[in-house]
Amino acid sequence: MGTPKKWENVAWYKLGAKPGEKGSAVFAGHVDSKSGPAVFFNLKDLKKGDLVKNEKGVTLIFQVYDKHAYPRNDAPLQRIFGYTSVQVIRLITCTGNFNYEAHTHKKRLTVSAVLLAEK
Repeated sequence: MGTPKKWENVAWYKLGAKPGEKGSAVFAGHVDSKSGPAVFFNLKDLKKGDLVKNEKGVTLIFQVYDKHAYPRNDAPLQRIFGYTSVQVIRLITCTGNFNYEAHTHKKRLTVSAVLLAEK
């Protein structure tokens, strides 16, 4: 999965589900940049029960049910990108200490949310 070229953008894994479809719709965004916070800076603040909305066209309301941080080279890819029989979004960003040799953070934060309503 690619990462967004701009700090304020979010990338969608196009080989997965679209938001609202059965399966995992996976999105990635940067946590920060050299000049400050990026699009997913506050992702770490989400907790179980919080609502996530997509208001582009049809409003989709998701409820957070899981949050994990994984070592960047040891994330459970099947769990994150694999098929699920319900409508799920997974939001991914960097977290943890910055690794200057690798030019990235040491961990990846994933927040999972299930579709509650479509308006």
